[in-house]
Amino acid sequence: MVKYFLAFLIFFLLACENQDDEITNPYINRNENTEEVLLFLQDANGFRITTFVEDDSDKTNDFNGYLFTFESNGLVSAKKEQNIINGTYRVFRDDGLIELSMTFSNINAFYELTDDWYFSNIQDNTIRFADDNDVLQFTKNN
Repeated sequence: MVKYFLAFLIFFLLACENQDDEITNPYINRNENTEEVLLFLQDANGFRITTFVEDDSDKTNDFNGYLFTFESNGLVSAKKEQNIINGTYRVFRDDGLIELSMTFSNINAFYELTDDWYFSNIQDNTIRFADDNDVLQFTKNN
């Protein structure tokens, strides 16, 4: 009887943990794999940030005109005219979730992108990430 109770308790706790992830992070999508996300990000034409919301504040305009390029060697660059901001990134799976981790030096708004972003979805030419209520969305450059 104790074995059954312990098995039920473990099952119940695991089920509750999964429900908490869905409630606190509704953008999370567990169906893609890291290779698909990497291939999408490494598009040769680059990306523009089309949505960046942090702490309930829309900061998308801070990145107007920047073209982001994700290289296969883990480097990411943001270019706007003669201005180039370099950083690093990686895509990995942690606790069953796909994450994008970016690191930029303490340069204006780019430091705010330094975070682990949970993959949400890919739709058409757009890839979306979230972290609690913060949202980061890239759209392929035409």
